[in-house]
Amino acid sequence: MLIGENWVDKEKKIEVLNPYNNDLVDTVPSGDNDDVEAAFKAAEEGYKVSRNLPVHQRISILYKTAEIIRSRQEDFAKTIATEGSKTIKELEVGGVMINDSTDYRIDMMPFGGVKWSGLGREGIKFALLEMTEPKVVCFNL
Repeated sequence: MLIGENWVDKEKKIEVLNPYNNDLVDTVPSGDNDDVEAAFKAAEEGYKVSRNLPVHQRISILYKTAEIIRSRQEDFAKTIATEGSKTIKELEVGGVMINDSTDYRIDMMPFGGVKWSGLGREGIKFALLEMTEPKVVCFNL
């Protein structure tokens, strides 16, 4: 596991199993309270450094991170599919955003929705539909 800038390994491991057939996918270090404290401390230190960076530099770091993730998305999808028993097709839809919006905007792409409904509430078209009550007004002039 990564804590701050250091990869930490532990003698005690957690087995990650494929729920479909119980095959071993991989093992991960089993963290403890000290690891949690170290991670919080590293996050606080990271915040102190990053808050002093100019905005354009922080944005550049985030874009580079997104680029690295996109370049490995097939590997991530295969791993997630194996450890979570989902098909690749199921993983190729949707997205995850944390305190941000995408760095691209597809007007037809719905975001949001209610639990597993699949009904989006954001995205220009979907926001307009969600907030609009169609009415017809006729004038006889």
